[in-house]
Amino acid sequence: MSQITFLLHWKAVSKSFVYALLLSISTIVQAQTPPDFYQLKNPDTCEINPCTTYLQLYENLPVEVRYGVDIEDRAIYFVFPNRAYYHQIFTNDDDGIAINIVAKEHYGCESNEDDISSTELAGYLLPPMFKNDMAKNLMVDEPGLIKVKYGQIPFEFNAENVECNLLVVKKKFMCGYHSFSHLNYDDWLLLKTGLYRDSLISSFNPSLRHKLKKTLRFTVPFEKNQSTIKHQDIQPIYDSLTLGRYNITAARVKAYSSVEGPTDKNRALQESRAKSILDALQTFQNSPIAYRVTGSENWSEFARDIKNTRFSYLKKLSKNEVKVALRDEKLSNALEPILKTQRKAVVEMRLEYRIDENENDAKVLRQYFDQSIRQKQLAEAMYLQELIYSKIKGQLVPDELIDQLEIPESAFFGPLLNNKTIFEYEHGLVEEGELMRRFKRLESLMPNNPKIKFNITTLNLQQWTHDIELNNREKIRWQIEALEKMDISDKLVERLWINYYIVQTKYLDKALRYDKKMRR
Repeated sequence: MSQITFLLHWKAVSKSFVYALLLSISTIVQAQTPPDFYQLKNPDTCEINPCTTYLQLYENLPVEVRYGVDIEDRAIYFVFPNRAYYHQIFTNDDDGIAINIVAKEHYGCESNEDDISSTELAGYLLPPMFKNDMAKNLMVDEPGLIKVKYGQIPFEFNAENVECNLLVVKKKFMCGYHSFSHLNYDDWLLLKTGLYRDSLISSFNPSLRHKLKKTLRFTVPFEKNQSTIKHQDIQPIYDSLTLGRYNITAARVKAYSSVEGPTDKNRALQESRAKSILDALQTFQNSPIAYRVTGSENWSEFARDIKNTRFSYLKKLSKNEVKVALRDEKLSNALEPILKTQRKAVVEMRLEYRIDENENDAKVLRQYFDQSIRQKQLAEAMYLQELIYSKIKGQLVPDELIDQLEIPESAFFGPLLNNKTIFEYEHGLVEEGELMRRFKRLESLMPNNPKIKFNITTLNLQQWTHDIELNNREKIRWQIEALEKMDISDKLVERLWINYYIVQTKYLDKALRYDKKMRR
């Protein structure tokens, strides 16, 4: 089930509540609702409340058993996630439901539903549907779900602006009123754990990691209404790239304009400034740079910089009012020392150490990799493997290079084999079944390697998610408990436990074993 409504609020029916509900409906939509309100009766008119059994049953429902009302293309559906309880509630021919259509504004975020008086209840009550008609309109009937098509939202209403609340009827008595908000209710997705890659080991070459990659951040100022770059403003970028023999692999540019002036003009100015930055960066190398550009008027820094100054009164104005005020030349000139600091671009670059001028030559890259394997330089081999895979993703070298990187099957080169397996899976070259077989082979090479065991456990959890009927719950539990004693991040193990209980909850929900869900 992709969507079901959360039960937000319920009120036991009292004499004053029923009277106020019917009076309110009558007052608002008198022309549409019959004067006899479909012959529905007030339970408080009886000496013995006919709703007592229902109210007791409702109070004892497990929290997982939620009433629901869905709206799909103006069709109204009553949804109930447990067949057994459904048939306990609707036992007599005169048992059923009625839908009350209420404007969403009635339950705004600012309102406190518990404080709403009965006279504020409003809406349009649709005709009730009783047990036999509910059975005829039953679309799904299985242990985990009951779904009944109730009817249509009348054409007078905008389906996007209404809520459908539920009135439960027992022997034609109004026994429960349930208010809903149509929120998405999906199964919990597993937390992302990913597969555990091996990374560069600094103990092999402590200086290597600092030479291979880094991230730089620069701020480039601009003159008022200008998008050209001054040479001295990008000299630090130039020095970082040319002296260190780095390539720019990715850049993120956030271009700002000061807040005065028309918004459209400022937006064009931001785009022009960002383009100037990217054009300047591209002159440093031939290989293309992946980039991301955003732009905005610098309202956040403007508000910060005028705080505790004689211009702080501007913070009380709207953005449009500030723009109007800054048309005054005298005020604009007085603020210029502040405004000029906000005309800039913030540049963040990810850099990669250049192997040599042939860094995108597949043959050269393979030679470097083969050499590191022969010399058993694991750190260099891992770096080159990561670099080559990134270039394959960027289509800078052919996919065939994956199979050309020969790695001996030994525990020493296990990290390379682990990463190769994960990359090929993510690249669509290995299916999940083959992936598990490969990890099993790696486990035989490295029987005590916690990363391999983590990956196997993660795959077992994924398989259990796809098919909760798999009888491997205890096995996965044992695997996670074993990982708790290994050199694996506590946070990753916690994520495995959370995923384990998410899947187990799905299993128990499907089996209707709600009482077992709180047990570990």
